[in-house]
Amino acid sequence: MGYARDHIRSQHCSCRYRYVYQFAICLFASPSFRSTSVLTFVHRSGPFYFSSVSPHLIDFYKVGSFQINVFGLITMIVGVPATLAAMIVQEKKGLRLSSITAAILVSIGSLLPFLANYVPDTTTSYAVTVFGQVILSAGTPFSLNSSTKLAAEWFGEKERAIANTLAQLGNPIGLAIIFLLAPAIVGDSTDGVRTLHLVVFAMCISLALPALLIRDRPPTPPSLSNKPKESVLGGLKSCLSNTQFLILILVYSTIIACFSVLQTFLADLLVPYGLGEDESGTVGAIFIGCGIVAAVVNGLLMDRIQKHKAALKVLSLVAVAGIAMIMVGASQGSKGLVYAGAAVYGVGGFPTMPLMMELGAECTYPVGEATSTNILQLGQAIMSIILIPSISALRSPVDGTLLNGMIFLTSLHFAAHLLTWFYTAEPRRSNADAVAGTGPDLPKETGSVNSRMHLRMETDTTYTNDHSSPTYA
Repeated sequence: MGYARDHIRSQHCSCRYRYVYQFAICLFASPSFRSTSVLTFVHRSGPFYFSSVSPHLIDFYKVGSFQINVFGLITMIVGVPATLAAMIVQEKKGLRLSSITAAILVSIGSLLPFLANYVPDTTTSYAVTVFGQVILSAGTPFSLNSSTKLAAEWFGEKERAIANTLAQLGNPIGLAIIFLLAPAIVGDSTDGVRTLHLVVFAMCISLALPALLIRDRPPTPPSLSNKPKESVLGGLKSCLSNTQFLILILVYSTIIACFSVLQTFLADLLVPYGLGEDESGTVGAIFIGCGIVAAVVNGLLMDRIQKHKAALKVLSLVAVAGIAMIMVGASQGSKGLVYAGAAVYGVGGFPTMPLMMELGAECTYPVGEATSTNILQLGQAIMSIILIPSISALRSPVDGTLLNGMIFLTSLHFAAHLLTWFYTAEPRRSNADAVAGTGPDLPKETGSVNSRMHLRMETDTTYTNDHSSPTYA
């Protein structure tokens, strides 16, 4: 019996080069996606850096602020059907095809605004850029939504949280890089926008190349919970009939959409109260810096203590405190309180995204990780589409401030926190690993060896790189 246990352990191990693929996903998901939101002018929904370059973008295309704002809605609207397509590709074809699809679409999407530099008519140039944004938005979910599946396919139970977190960090890191570069590249002249197009296009091409390195799965699965999953249609039905997952959808959609909307309207919130556009950029940098540190710490901690539900309750409440501090600080013209609120909100907001993605995979198992993750992303995209015009409608007709909108966002965030107390789902995937006797906490009991060997036979022909004969490292 001891030999059988050791045999099962040896047949389910973490691949030595799994971090290479994680780095490729992280690298691919950073400037190659969100930095192109400068290029394609996701003016309000491409957070953090817009206040530094938006006046030049408006002058360059000779359009109003609405024409710049519309790119944010394009990203969200196109993201809805693109997320459904990404879910199908990731579940049926795997990570490699999904990543290559994203690389192609992102490269084309960043190429078009660069080519628009050479169109003399500004109206046509703007239209070409709009089309580029549509293509770019269609490609983004194919890579950005793959982090949970990557963590499940390549990493063991005690590594999934940090793996998901690090893959997701490509997004804010890319934002931080382009936020620092864009103002320096554009300078004081609208001609700098042309240079920005070239730089970001070159960045997208170079950072899309790692997609060619991505493989669907390692030679050996890291755990027995990686057995074949439900079909896409079956997974959708299971998710939508899972009450606990529906609660998680509401929590995820509200928290992440509020986070995105706050970034979208950050300058509109701060500037009317006397804070300059450079302060908006500083607030964005604080968001990113504190959020990245908190996300990494939380990912490492969750892999050790496995207290995801408790962490979600604490972090969501911290985020409520942060957004309230920003609201009060802005209305009082207190720069220090706004900065402190940005730090607190980053700490509470950033770690919740990979955390809830992992919770979604746990409570819906054996539904595929790509299915649960893309449903969560679909929910937040729809919520963002609803919230952006809603917040705009709450703008004060007297002085143009967004205090009423901020009160509404804070209330929504607090409601999402209250919902976390109703999320009580068991971690099905982790329980499956424990029952199967895999991972670092291998049970001493040997009575279920036959069932483990049966599960092993189920996975033998699934976790191979060429989908033919089973091979193991």
